[in-house]
Amino acid sequence: MVEICVGRKCIEIGRDLFEEALKIRKKMIERGDLTTRWWRRFMIALLRPLDVGGSSSFSYTDVGGVARSQAVKSTLGTSSLFFNTSYCNNKFWISVGSDSTPPSIDNVSIRSKIADAVASFSASDTDGVIVFSAGFQFATDTVINEVTLEWEVTLTGNATCGRFLVDRTVISGGFTAPANTPVTVSYRILV
Repeated sequence: MVEICVGRKCIEIGRDLFEEALKIRKKMIERGDLTTRWWRRFMIALLRPLDVGGSSSFSYTDVGGVARSQAVKSTLGTSSLFFNTSYCNNKFWISVGSDSTPPSIDNVSIRSKIADAVASFSASDTDGVIVFSAGFQFATDTVINEVTLEWEVTLTGNATCGRFLVDRTVISGGFTAPANTPVTVSYRILV
């Protein structure tokens, strides 16, 4: 939405779409799809404007339950820079689990992990869609009640590697993955 104001007189462009997006987000939350506080803090730190030599960080709790503070943008001499790949991977993982407890903005990990996998990545700068996908296969029928998207990064210090939770979604009624049948879980993100 764009708003242009002169005194008390304003014109708004795209307000209807913005309000529709807020309604969609509310419906997503009601059905059990919720990004985490940590993801929101990360995006705020990533988009925060800085002058030369400035630093932007965010606080979060990693999937192991450890409270951390992490630089996202900083000078190159900062060893705990979020995007540092000198010693740690920087990629996404998808996990599936069996817990049906509704998601909370303060979730730090999947509640009852069955399996996880490194997510494949595809993107289109034409339609602005990013897709993370992972495949799973189980020897017996397996009920999946929750899926998560986790980001593996440099946590603190050059070589402290780990993950933080971006999204935890609970599937109403669960999804049964049939035995010996490939199942793909995908996150499609519009940017």
